[in-house]
Amino acid sequence: MRLSAQQWPILATVGAVLLFGCQRKHPGPTPQPRPAEPQQQAAQAEPPAPPIVHNTAGTGSKYRFSIDWVNTQGRAQSWPVVLKDLMGKKNLRGLEVGSFEGRSAIWFLDNVLTDESSTLTCIDLFAPEYDGIFDANIKASGRARRVTKIKGYSDRALRTLKPNTYDFIYLDGCHKAHCTLEDAVMSWDLLKVGGVLMFDDWLWNMDLPITERPKIAIDVFAEIYAPFIKVVPLLNSHSFFLVKTGDTRDSSTELWYKNFYNKK
Repeated sequence: MRLSAQQWPILATVGAVLLFGCQRKHPGPTPQPRPAEPQQQAAQAEPPAPPIVHNTAGTGSKYRFSIDWVNTQGRAQSWPVVLKDLMGKKNLRGLEVGSFEGRSAIWFLDNVLTDESSTLTCIDLFAPEYDGIFDANIKASGRARRVTKIKGYSDRALRTLKPNTYDFIYLDGCHKAHCTLEDAVMSWDLLKVGGVLMFDDWLWNMDLPITERPKIAIDVFAEIYAPFIKVVPLLNSHSFFLVKTGDTRDSSTELWYKNFYNKK
């Protein structure tokens, strides 16, 4: 994979944002104020449940989803392949950025985080129109005590988490290129060596400008971190998966710093 002339300015701009600690800018004439800190809480026991016009979980299901994201675009077929070595193990830690109504969370709880010692952390803005639906679905799963909600913007929430903690991380939050790259870079230190980083919507809305969709950010991230990752062969057209094979703070990096400063 080679970076094009279009990609380098975007990489440089986002790199400057990350380097100097600038906060993510959200477009719009009247942006909503950020919460001072993300709110971390367990899924509530009895949340309000707004009505849904169409329930894709099916008649008689204990879950309520307006859209079933998992059983579309090959996710239900590719996720078991990517996460097969983790399924059912004890003390697993999963993290997802972008939870919506909880459909992906339910899948991870049902298929990967099945042991009672395993947990899932969910980061989302949890807007009022689907916050209660998420809580109701997690409660219906019977695993609410193993799910932690963090309500807030991901660029703040990810900074509060402990490094080298998670066995897999699923990124499906803000789809703008700079948001996707920020989420990926901040998730890197949180992921264990051997862990799986899952990008959703790699080829989402390819007719949009490149800065308004995730693909360029995912491609640039994979190019820069190439010495430390193994890209999983493409399993469907919408997802991009990689395995963390090494730490960026390895002995070769330390040696580079020593040689660089010794030359000054």
